[in-house]
Amino acid sequence: MSWFSEGLAAVDTALVAEVGLQGVEATDRPRLEVPRTRSLDGSANIDACLVAALPNDPRWDYAIGHADKLWLVEVHPASGDHCIHEVVAKAGWLKALIGSWSGPAGRALHWVASGAVSRQPAFSRKLRLLRKAGVLGPTSRLTID
Repeated sequence: MSWFSEGLAAVDTALVAEVGLQGVEATDRPRLEVPRTRSLDGSANIDACLVAALPNDPRWDYAIGHADKLWLVEVHPASGDHCIHEVVAKAGWLKALIGSWSGPAGRALHWVASGAVSRQPAFSRKLRLLRKAGVLGPTSRLTID
């Protein structure tokens, strides 16, 4: 059992680690670039694993283990200001969920846009809110390396 699958099981036994990027929906995989695929420790579809138990929660999408680092990825529209609030809510939910994570300390929350990205000025209050929540992005593609 790898650090990734052990960490997921410690958070919630419903979270299932898949090989490579198999835990990521096929429609979302093209948004992720992994130059060193041999360093993948696995992936999990957090949303799909927990939808039955937590149907009304603002669930985060994916956890990906790569080179002993946990990548937490949300694929979500980025077309308007309301999207920022939705992703911030999901980030808060995720932080509460993984508070007991027992894997490596390196982890980052990434927002990958599922469509067009509505750019915010660097000094935007809403963008500062996103950064305060610890979320990087939105971006149209994410390189996991």
